[in-house]
Amino acid sequence: MDQRARMGTPIGRPPKQWAALTPGKRQRLDQLDKIPEKLEAVIPESKIYNTLVEFEKRLDANLNKRKFEVQEAIHIKPNKTIATLRVWISNSFTNQEADYHTDPSFSSSLNEPPTSTLKIRGKLIEPNQNVMVGGRTVPKVVKKKFSAFFTKIFVQLDKNLYPNEDIIEWHRTPQTQDIDGFEIKRTGTTETTAKILLYIDHRPPQFKVSPALAQLIGVHQENRSRVTMAVWQYIKMNKLQDLEDKKTVILNPQLKAVFGVQDAVQ
Repeated sequence: MDQRARMGTPIGRPPKQWAALTPGKRQRLDQLDKIPEKLEAVIPESKIYNTLVEFEKRLDANLNKRKFEVQEAIHIKPNKTIATLRVWISNSFTNQEADYHTDPSFSSSLNEPPTSTLKIRGKLIEPNQNVMVGGRTVPKVVKKKFSAFFTKIFVQLDKNLYPNEDIIEWHRTPQTQDIDGFEIKRTGTTETTAKILLYIDHRPPQFKVSPALAQLIGVHQENRSRVTMAVWQYIKMNKLQDLEDKKTVILNPQLKAVFGVQDAVQ
């Protein structure tokens, strides 16, 4: 007997007629994915079948995700090269009190206030590419200015020492001219700590997913298209799409908590 006949599938029906199923028929077919719980006592193997159905859904979701990543990679055609961005953070000071005792020449600068300068610099080192400089081999440095690798740089100093000058921010704009480093100069003789945040310029831009949403979709930081794909995979796995209008999503309690809405969304 033909396999399709045993499974109850009509033989010889053209494929186009399957696409013409009404929403009600599609709903009844979706409900056949799992064996009802009432039959578990009669059919002990139903639990195994339902487990396999859930495994198949997760497998399909992962395959679709990989397929999307491959399609995106083919479309963008990135030329990835792993390199090292070496960052130097240092500080210097002038007109400090200790200088007056060790070098008499500093006595001429007694009228100038003591200052300290925080310096942030860096260079990109290409892997496995060395050059000869002064008879010795050194890593090849990419001729790209330090600020070109960042969209934002944030520095925070001690607010008690610098109440109005404790936060320093640099933002990239379309008119920004790249520079080799940053210097922050302040007056004073007291040692202090500095908090430095460097925001890398990801191409394409990446976004940090909220902890609540990341727990649902398994993505913590990615670009916009991959985050969107992960959300859609979660929606499809949990069958949250409206049966008549696939663009409408019926939010479950978890998504309602994440997005802060109670109704269906499009």
